[in-house]
Amino acid sequence: YAVELLLQFPEKHLIQQRHAAYFLSLVEKSEDHLRNPQQPFDLDRLERVYPDIRAALSYVLGADPSRALRFVTSLGHFWYFRSYYLEGKQWHTKVLPLAQTEEARFGIYRGLAGLCSAEGNLKEAKHYMEQCLALSYVTKNTLQHAAALSNLAMLTAKLGGITKAKPRYEELLALIETDDSPSAQSIKGTALYNM
Repeated sequence: YAVELLLQFPEKHLIQQRHAAYFLSLVEKSEDHLRNPQQPFDLDRLERVYPDIRAALSYVLGADPSRALRFVTSLGHFWYFRSYYLEGKQWHTKVLPLAQTEEARFGIYRGLAGLCSAEGNLKEAKHYMEQCLALSYVTKNTLQHAAALSNLAMLTAKLGGITKAKPRYEELLALIETDDSPSAQSIKGTALYNM
């Protein structure tokens, strides 16, 4: 309602820009907390202001594509944990044409894969994760490549059994064999556990 009132003023674009900037900042700050003990607090806080977040996202979709991409990638965990799978997928699909870089497209496809998997649509999730894998070959980003292989192997195992997934896991382990970074070790541990 507040946004509707503000739009009656001649400075509405400036007001919309500030409104979007505020809520994008809120969403981006909350994103990191959605993976730690702060999660319930941040989920509830985002839920309370979600109509404003939707309004801001709708505005930036037409006015500022880079902000629209940032909103969508930052809201992925919120949509996942609140089971807003369909809405999250719709927003991801709307911003996909705005993604100008391979990294941005990777993030959108990964978000789509996660939301599809959460709603039980494993074939669609696998399709999007295959897009991530293809992009990781282009970007030559080893961790993106490893994450795509790991997720694709898990989806393949769920759809067709571990024997079909084993070649993906083996490729993944060979890829990050000498990488001692925490991210690589986490991916490696998940792969070894799932094999």
